[in-house]
Amino acid sequence: MFSQTYAWALRRLFKFVLKRALGRVLQNELNLEQLDVALGSGTLELRDVALNCAYIRQQLGDAAGPVWLEEGHVGWVRATIPWNALGTQPCVVEVGELDLVVSPNQNFAPKNGKGRGNKKGKGRGGAGGNSTSTAAAAAASVRGRGGNE
Repeated sequence: MFSQTYAWALRRLFKFVLKRALGRVLQNELNLEQLDVALGSGTLELRDVALNCAYIRQQLGDAAGPVWLEEGHVGWVRATIPWNALGTQPCVVEVGELDLVVSPNQNFAPKNGKGRGNKKGKGRGGAGGNSTSTAAAAAASVRGRGGNE
């Protein structure tokens, strides 16, 4: 009984901390079923998280480059913290089953002046426009898998 109450309280505490740290990056509110905490072994795992792509795009700004983040989902994030050797051993964060859906960024203009956005004398559409509408309409799905699955 005590161990169940302890585990529940620990998950509530970490949920609060994660909400404060990652709240704007997450699309939905965290629930306790998404969180596993094993304080003795120093692991914290968060599962099945949807990303708030609008916030991420806003934070990246021009650093996002030629891609536009449409959707994002993380299967799991695991942090391992070596409590007994905190100053000498590294903390490890692993991400698995990362699914991102990206599309071309229509507002991207490279700083060197070369690229679609800075062609002189040509506008969008009409006979003088560029022919990137097919590429712009296509969205790419990028799947990254890491760690132990």
